[in-house]
Amino acid sequence: MIIEQEEFQKKLKRINLAYFSDPDRIITISKGNAVVRQGEQNKRLYLILSGSVVSSRHVVKEDPETASTSHKIYKAFRAGPGDYLGVQSFFSGWFRSSSDLIAETDLELAYIDTTTPAVDVERYGTLLEQFVPAIVHELAARNTRVFDRTAEKEEALRMLHRSEMAATLGQLSAGIAHELNNSLGVLSRKTDFVLETLDNMFRQENAFRYTLYNKGLEGTSSASTSEQRRLARQFEKNYGLSQDVAKALALIPDIQNQPELLDKPFLSQLEQNLPYWELGHDLHDMKLAVRHATAIVRSVRLLGEATPDGKKE
Repeated sequence: MIIEQEEFQKKLKRINLAYFSDPDRIITISKGNAVVRQGEQNKRLYLILSGSVVSSRHVVKEDPETASTSHKIYKAFRAGPGDYLGVQSFFSGWFRSSSDLIAETDLELAYIDTTTPAVDVERYGTLLEQFVPAIVHELAARNTRVFDRTAEKEEALRMLHRSEMAATLGQLSAGIAHELNNSLGVLSRKTDFVLETLDNMFRQENAFRYTLYNKGLEGTSSASTSEQRRLARQFEKNYGLSQDVAKALALIPDIQNQPELLDKPFLSQLEQNLPYWELGHDLHDMKLAVRHATAIVRSVRLLGEATPDGKKE
């Protein structure tokens, strides 16, 4: 758990250094002034460098019987150094502030906006993909704020906060699922193309290599680890194989029941052709990984489609 938290903090630190260290995108706001007002257009994502902010939400209620209106202000949360402002409006594409953000003290803020390009896309992905740790950080912080306030606020305010949190999570989940699904689609199509191309190549090239490649596509043996070690020792002794090659051969599914894979012509070419089995096995793992990731994205998309009360629309 400690290692995971350290890794998470490293990711946040990289994001902050990559996107919030440009002196041309650092501003100061005096105590009492607004960073942004509720309902105003906001195309910036802020990082608080110093100072604190108070978020307040205005709610107007109309009484149809008296034709009068009431105006109430609810304190939503307080944020300080290291917190992000505008996550919901920025990443949902709404670009409207859902509350007043007022400087509780003198503030120093760094920001990015809609013109800020993603840094090192090849390594870290799109802007949204890179900011997933920041989004998770903000969601966790918002969740903590919600539970801190529910003990002090009336039931109506508690439900308002929970509704806002669910709506934010749904919007962000939908955006994340969309971006990840595009990447998985590309990976799936490219993997299928590689599989088809290699199958055609190896089918025509060499029977031994084609056999090993196809066995790799089946995955590894379902035998226990101790049984695989026993087979490896047996192959090493009976066929004069090196220890590494014998271990690799023991991973091939049901190898002991396939005498055609243990005859002399096959074994004589095994060591130089074994990488073809490893290639098939790697492609097998890639297909499994794509399916697993697709299932996760599907679950995230369902979360994004849910209404604040947890039911699908």
